[in-house]
Amino acid sequence: MNAMRKNWDYVTVCDVTLLEQGEKAGLFLIEGEEFWIPWSQIDDSSLMEVDEEGDLYVRRWLAVENGLPFFD
Repeated sequence: MNAMRKNWDYVTVCDVTLLEQGEKAGLFLIEGEEFWIPWSQIDDSSLMEVDEEGDLYVRRWLAVENGLPFFD
């Protein structure tokens, strides 16, 4: 698999809380910090309800760019 394609794979960010839903992004609490993450970069099976806690599935490039802790 080439590096470009791998950057578009989803990775798992654990122990996340959805704080707020915007039209184009969600505000998530991750390790005590708040991050706005575009819905277009989140897998549909991720958190979708305010105050919901669990795992978030985001694009690898976004997790790396924002310094988010993730698992492959």
